[in-house]
Amino acid sequence: MLDILADVPDPRRAEGKLYKLPHVLLFSILAIVSGSDSYGQN
Repeated sequence: MLDILADVPDPRRAEGKLYKLPHVLLFSILAIVSGSDSYGQN
């Protein structure tokens, strides 16, 4: 999955790249699939 997401172009500035984009996308996808609907903690 990370190999597929690695092909997505990263529009962020260099200063904003604390984490690699494929990892951010993967964890975002996993959160949505697991039912998360907000950023805050419940």
